Amino acid sequence: MRLTLVGNRKGRRAIVWSGVLRLASVVIPVPGIIALVVKRIVTKFWHLDVFLLGIGAGFLIVVLVVIGAFCTELRKLPILHDDKYPPS
Repeated sequence: MRLTLVGNRKGRRAIVWSGVLRLASVVIPVPGIIALVVKRIVTKFWHLDVFLLGIGAGFLIVVLVVIGAFCTELRKLPILHDDKYPPS
C-alpha cells in the first residue's frame, strides 16, 4: 500500500489532503497513548497534560513528514490527475 502525500499536478507540487488525513489519523494518537500509558506505569496516575503533549508530538511528526514529502524532487513525485477532468 502506498500513501501519496504530495504529487505532481501539471508540473507543480500538490498536497493530497486525503493522504495527509489518513496519515494523521494513525500517527497523531499513537504518541499520546504511549505517553499516557508510560506515565501511568511510572507514576500510577493518569495525567491529561501528558496525553496532550503526546498529541502535539504526533502533530509535529505529521507536519515534518509532509514538509519532507513537499521537498521531494518534482520528477520523483507521482503524477496526479485533475479530479474534474479524469484522464482519457
